[in-house]
Amino acid sequence: MLIRRWGRIGTRGRMVQDSFDEEREAVRLFLELLRSKRKRGYRPRSASRHAGAAPSG
Repeated sequence: MLIRRWGRIGTRGRMVQDSFDEEREAVRLFLELLRSKRKRGYRPRSASRHAGAAPSG
């Protein structure tokens, strides 16, 4: 199963669950979604930038 969640901070957001018979199908969709996001300029967050950061609020 591949679970995707998104939404604005502070909101409930949305969630989609995709079920697959085989793991490779889930991996294929994950990689396709990853390529699509990267084409639009999305990049992974730096782990060191967020490590140990105190929550704001």
